[in-house]
Amino acid sequence: MKNNIKINFEKNFIFDEIRVYYDKNPIFKFGAYYGEVDKTGKILLAIKCDDLRSIDTEKFAICINDKWGIINRDKEWIIEPEYDDLDEAEDGFYIANKNGKFGIININNDVITDFTYDSFERIFWGDSYYYAAGKNGKIGIINLNGRVITPFIFKEIDIYGDDFGKARLNGKYGLINEEGKPLEIDIASLEEELLTYQYN
Repeated sequence: MKNNIKINFEKNFIFDEIRVYYDKNPIFKFGAYYGEVDKTGKILLAIKCDDLRSIDTEKFAICINDKWGIINRDKEWIIEPEYDDLDEAEDGFYIANKNGKFGIININNDVITDFTYDSFERIFWGDSYYYAAGKNGKIGIINLNGRVITPFIFKEIDIYGDDFGKARLNGKYGLINEEGKPLEIDIASLEEELLTYQYN
């Protein structure tokens, strides 16, 4: 019985790498090929390339000769490989890196934001997606269409929950709301609390 179990495992453990996604089929690497396998073990796609990422059920980000583009399930080009990196954002938008700078493109390869950002990170805040983007050593937040939500003045931004984000400006921390505005601190209540509770 032990030999049968070992044989069954060994004959099915054949991939050099596997990436598992939430709500998408796994992507595998097999030698010089990348592809997609479904939950029954059927290979749905195999293509010789440098790398492959699942975007949705019909599209894949693909790297050929160190450049990224997008293909469909029939291995037809949707976006020719021209980017240094390409990753899914949301609703047909993609974070692209070109010549060391980040920007947003859509599925038609239209440039939504210019390639002027040093870093780009997708964040979920409230009930929408945004991007924490870096520019000239400072961080700000933009929406999917590239509109600036918070100015590029912060050294650090972290989003927590639905209501607030934490930001650092000039070495001090404060809170920002989903509209990108600072939470106004009631200084009088702070002073009152500081005066009320003194243990020294």
